[in-house]
This record gives sequence, structure tokens and C-alpha cells, in this order.
Amino acid sequence: MLRVLSLPFDPTRVTRVKEALAEQGFASAETLLAVVFGNSPFLGRLAQREVGALG
Repeated sequence: MLRVLSLPFDPTRVTRVKEALAEQGFASAETLLAVVFGNSPFLGRLAQREVGALG
């Protein structure tokens, strides 16, 4: 099985979401999260709203 992640469409969104999450006490260097946040504004906002569900 080939597992290749796409690149984030909006790298600045990745930075904004990760900074917002860090302010709420969540930090992760997980590449998958960067791809998700950079390609889906909805999932980025959801992650900020439901930060407790991220772990």
C-alpha cells in the first residue's frame, strides 16, 4: 500500500491553526495534521473548537 500525503494547500493556515491550538495547550509535530489543517478550513476550525478531542 502506497502512503503518500499531499502537501498543504494553504501553509499559512497550518501555522495559524497550530498557533491557535498551542494557545489552548495542544502541540503536535504530526505531518498528517499539517496536511489536514492546510487543506480543510472546516477541520481546522473544528480542531480549534474541539481541542480536547485531539488528545
